Amino acid sequence: MPTPITCGSSCAPSLLPVPSPPFLDIPSMSGPCAERTLFCPASLGPTATITYNGGTGSVSGVGSVTIMVTCNAAGTAWVYMGIAITSVTCT
Repeated sequence: MPTPITCGSSCAPSLLPVPSPPFLDIPSMSGPCAERTLFCPASLGPTATITYNGGTGSVSGVGSVTIMVTCNAAGTAWVYMGIAITSVTCT
């Protein structure tokens, strides 16, 4: 039995606005899945942090941090670790 496709290719970039510098937003495709790699360099000290959904979640790293969001199967949201992401900030 084939594995169901859990991602899509038709998410609009506007579903997840990414502020320009210091963010880098790198779109790509992996099979049928649209992906966006969000790269945040450290700007005020040694640690970089991507905060998402108004502060309900964050990811940090020394020097920089990267997350990959994937378009959901319905094409209605960009998803990170099973959570629909609607906003991001880089600090």
